[in-house]
Amino acid sequence: MLAWNSACGLADFSTITVLEGQFLLKTALKFNGQSCKCSGVTFDFKSTIVGPSNFNALGNVETWFAFDGVTGVCGLVRGPRMTLRLTNSMNIVINGVTSINSQFYHIVIDGCKNVKVQGVKVSASGSSPNTDGIHVESSMGVTILSTNIGIGDDCVSIGEGTTNLWIKDMKCGSGHGIRKEVNEAGVQNITVKTATFTRTYNGVGIKSWDRPSNVFVGNDLFEHIIMDYGVNISGVTYQDIHGSSATPAVVKFGCSPKYHCKDIKLEDVKLTYKNQAS
Repeated sequence: MLAWNSACGLADFSTITVLEGQFLLKTALKFNGQSCKCSGVTFDFKSTIVGPSNFNALGNVETWFAFDGVTGVCGLVRGPRMTLRLTNSMNIVINGVTSINSQFYHIVIDGCKNVKVQGVKVSASGSSPNTDGIHVESSMGVTILSTNIGIGDDCVSIGEGTTNLWIKDMKCGSGHGIRKEVNEAGVQNITVKTATFTRTYNGVGIKSWDRPSNVFVGNDLFEHIIMDYGVNISGVTYQDIHGSSATPAVVKFGCSPKYHCKDIKLEDVKLTYKNQAS
């Protein structure tokens, strides 16, 4: 924390480097940026950061590495059992992160603007619950590029209040695919392009609750997606999807001739191509 406080006090950009080696975390770390004077900080982790296997070691906190209220932070991180949480922050770059066997969500982006996640690798057991790879909520302008995620829950989960999310060149192994969890605030302008789902429970989906609310979902695009399941797909519902498509094929189900899709439901789906209903 001394390095962080020193970097925050500088007027220009600075770099915090963690040298090669393996380091065990004993307590959770929170980096607060409200009082920072610097233009930006780069975290360069050349080491392996390991968290205790005992979940209770975290105590009452939920995250090993937490950044709150920071602007202009770049991270190059490698290390297993590392959970990263960004809140109320902007102009963030997360590059080259490898997160293995997180005890809960691997990377959380909440209440942030202009966040770029690139070259991230996330791995956890396919049977591990609540180990979402990347969770985005109440955030605007998040870009996720060239990621490889295989976990026990959602590869990318999209929470309420998320707008202008761009996902491209993603490989999703085990897990539940990309899922939007829509509660009160709504989700819109979500783009997923060039993604491959291999043996996942779902591909792309929308999760909502059956109760009166002002929930809305709109202006979403899922394009150039390969579903390589190797299992039968059934009981999937796409509900309340509105927006436009850049191609005439606004909806495509690439089901395997061997592993059939059945009981697929589309409810209140209104998509257009060149202002023409499809």
